[in-house]
Amino acid sequence: MQERQLPQIRKPKVALDIDGTLADVYSFIINEWNRLSGKSFKISDADDYNPSKSKLQMPLEEFLRIYDDAWNENAMEICPTVTEQELNRFANHFNVEIVTRRSSSTKDSLHKWLKHNFPSLDFKVLLVEHIKDKLKLDHDIIIDDAPQIWTSFHQNDPLTESKWLYAPYRPWNGKIISSMPPSSRMASAYTLSNCFKMAIHDHAYLAESLHKKNKASNSIS
Repeated sequence: MQERQLPQIRKPKVALDIDGTLADVYSFIINEWNRLSGKSFKISDADDYNPSKSKLQMPLEEFLRIYDDAWNENAMEICPTVTEQELNRFANHFNVEIVTRRSSSTKDSLHKWLKHNFPSLDFKVLLVEHIKDKLKLDHDIIIDDAPQIWTSFHQNDPLTESKWLYAPYRPWNGKIISSMPPSSRMASAYTLSNCFKMAIHDHAYLAESLHKKNKASNSIS
C-alpha cells in the first residue's frame, strides 16, 4: 500500500522591504548630502518621507540621484541592518521574499548586495512600481518602513485584510506611527531585529496549532 502523504504546513509568506528596512541606504545618502551641502545632518533629521519636507531640505530629484548612485556605484558601502544569522533564523519560520520599489537598473546591484551580505540565503526579489502595490501581493506579513503602508493598515484598506504589518521605527515614519492607536495586526520596533522577534513570537502559535492538527489527523488514520 502506498504511504499516505501528509500535507505540509505552509509557512506564512513575508514581504521584506529593502531601503530603510533591511538596508541602511539612508545613512549613505545623508553622508553624501552632507558632503555636497557642507552641512552636518544626522539620520534624525530625515523626519519626513519626502526629503524636501524634512529637516534635510534635500530636493527629491537630488535624493533620487544619490540613491541610484548609492546602489549602482557604491552598493557594498550600504550596511545591512541585521546579521546573516538573524535573517537566517527568521527565514526558518517564514517564506521570505524581497519586495521593493526601485528602478530596474538597480536590481542587479541589489542581487549582488544580498549575496555579499547574506551568502547562505537566496530570496526571490519582486519589484513594484508604487509602494501600495506591495499590498496587492499575496503575502501574509509585510515588514516595511514606509509610512504609507502603515496608514493603509490603519485605514482598513481592503488590501490589508488578514495581513500583518511590522515596521522598524524610523525618523520618517515616527510621526505617523505615534499618531495612530495600536492594532492587533500592526506593530513597530526600533530595530528590524526586534521586528523579526515579534513576528516569530506572534505567529509561533499558528505553526504549533497546525502541527498538532496534522499530528492528530495522522494518529487517527
